[in-house]
This record gives sequence, C-alpha cells and structure tokens, in this order.
Amino acid sequence: MPDKRYTKVEEEIIQILDRLESEEPAPSRPHLRVVPSRPRRPRRIQIRRPRLDTRPAWFWLALSFGLAAGAYFARDIASTLALLLAIGSICAFFAPLFSRRHGGAPLAGPTTTKMWRGKDISFGPPPRAGAGDRARRWIGNRRSGPR
Repeated sequence: MPDKRYTKVEEEIIQILDRLESEEPAPSRPHLRVVPSRPRRPRRIQIRRPRLDTRPAWFWLALSFGLAAGAYFARDIASTLALLLAIGSICAFFAPLFSRRHGGAPLAGPTTTKMWRGKDISFGPPPRAGAGDRARRWIGNRRSGPR
C-alpha cells in the first residue's frame, strides 16, 4: 500500500483535532447568573375600621326596619325625633347601593396574593365600582358627550 500523503490543510486540521482531544473540555457556564435577593421589609400591620362594605347584607335591611319601627312608636312622643328616625331608616335602606360592595354573593374563598417583580398581585375578582361611582361616571359621560 502506498503511503498516503496529506495536504498541508489536512495536516493542520488533524493537528487541531488531536489538540482538542488531548485537552479537557472547558466547564460549561450557565447562561443565567445567580443574583442575591434583597432583604424584604417587614410589613406594617394595619388595624382596619369596619366600613360599609364589611357588614352582612341583611344588616342594613334590619337597621332600616328598626329605625322605621322606632319612628312609628316615637310619632306620638316627639314628631321631630320620629322624622329623624324615618330619614335614618330611608338612608339605611339605600346605604348598600352606595357602598363599595362586590356583587351579591360572597366570595368563594380568600383571595390569594403573590409577589411579582416586588409587587403584590391579587388573583381575586376585580373590585367593582359602587352605584355612586357609576352614577357620577354616567353623568360625566352625558355632559361631555360620547368619546
């Protein structure tokens, strides 16, 4: 068999491949780097006062009937007191319309809050505007015309 002669390019390729086989492979670097997390600030605990929307749905109706009954029995004693109780009864009857209540049914469960990019994200249903806000928006749209 004749001795096969390699061209200069082929010899260089063979030398490069031999060098690559003899060297240890370089450790692969991950594309992502570890970033130390920032320490979280402790949250302040806020004491919440009861608002109109935290009362049960039947509360306002019971208060309205109670004030109306008080106005009925106070009409002989003091007509001014009876008038004030009657006005309070009407206000209590319409109070749920102007509170920021979510729908008629209670929520299925507690809303979960998770963090994303350092901000709280709530996965509950979006808050709905109360009747007063909707009425103001409707009146504002009527005055300014359609957009």
